[in-house]
Amino acid sequence: MDYLAEEVLDRESPEVRDFLLSTAILERLTGPLCDAVLEASGSGQMLDALDRRNLFVVPLDDRRGWYRYHHLFADVLRAHLGSEQPDRVAGLHRRAGEWHHDAGDVVLAVRHALAAGEVDQAAAWCELAMPELRRDKREAVIRAWVDDLPDVLVHKRPVLAIGLVGGLMSANEFEGVEERLRDVERQLALPEDEVVIVDRDEVARIPAAIEMYRAALALVSGDPAGTIAHAGRTLEVASEDDHLPRSAASALSALASWTMGDLDAAHRGYTAAAAGLESIGFLPDVLGCTVTLADLELTLGRLRQAQRSFERGLELAVRTDPPLRGVADMHVGLAEIARERNDLEAAADHVRRSEEYGEELNLRQNPYRWRVALAGLRQAAGELDSAQTLLEEAIRVYVGDFSPDVRPVPAGLARLHAARGNLASAWE
Repeated sequence: MDYLAEEVLDRESPEVRDFLLSTAILERLTGPLCDAVLEASGSGQMLDALDRRNLFVVPLDDRRGWYRYHHLFADVLRAHLGSEQPDRVAGLHRRAGEWHHDAGDVVLAVRHALAAGEVDQAAAWCELAMPELRRDKREAVIRAWVDDLPDVLVHKRPVLAIGLVGGLMSANEFEGVEERLRDVERQLALPEDEVVIVDRDEVARIPAAIEMYRAALALVSGDPAGTIAHAGRTLEVASEDDHLPRSAASALSALASWTMGDLDAAHRGYTAAAAGLESIGFLPDVLGCTVTLADLELTLGRLRQAQRSFERGLELAVRTDPPLRGVADMHVGLAEIARERNDLEAAADHVRRSEEYGEELNLRQNPYRWRVALAGLRQAAGELDSAQTLLEEAIRVYVGDFSPDVRPVPAGLARLHAARGNLASAWE
């Protein structure tokens, strides 16, 4: 750190030194962004010069359009910026946030706005971005905002507050959700001049969302009758064209039916939910529904129908470039069906293709489902040690959803232990 400060930074010209310090707040650098932050021009040429000198900038693409600072160098720069020019930091972050917002990167826009102390602006951007984030299955971004945004902001913004509830629910964090829902109801009862609403189109949808989330809470608490009751109220208060809560209510009611053993009703409800979500373009959610539909069909013994569901999901997933999140899950589902038919070569190909898509195109359950699918292949090939390791990993990375766990991973591991003659471990 001393070397970077004394032998590098302090030896630079005032122009270069100012550029380095002013842009240290940025995670990634490109000419137009740096120009906006500096309120100047020529940043692209400056980045080229720094790159040619190997001055601790790392190119992020083949065209050298984007860079980042070496992390140690960035730490030094930020420390010097904070100690030498603390009054400039907020303005730099504010301009960076505005540039990222205009460029469509709401995550970095909010991050810089918060760093600038512009909490109201950050909250407004969050509120406006939530519908698109939900559609694209980026609830993890919304969940992170639960921790980032001050509670005092959330308590006077009902649209923002209900969006953050969705982020918590998607992360299976249910504690405190009911209190948040009651707080949203309190906000809706306040005079209009006592609340802050940026996206007014979303206000009318809040009562249906509240009932929808209560249906989900009832489901995870083991109250299927309560789930069906709240799902029914969701349908009563949601407008006919508000397909998201209506589809979610159908899905939750279907899962309650599944929990109570009525698989046909569950299948009908999930089919309706998938159709509603597809009609509004929530295709990653459709892929999530596809996994559950196929699970239902497998439980009902409809192997061919389950295969058609996964194939239909795969067709939807690859219509875009890049493919939609969930494409990897479709391949895992097809791998399991191929293995059931003893087509191990096709199963292995689907497992490989799922892995090639990477985590960015997974739904949350795919890490454990992928390991279970590969473990089945290894077991079929007689590689029992490898199969056992994969199932143990699947248990560690398991993420549940609202569906009944009809094929528990520990049960598969128990069967493997039994097949190996290790009955004591199977009982455990």
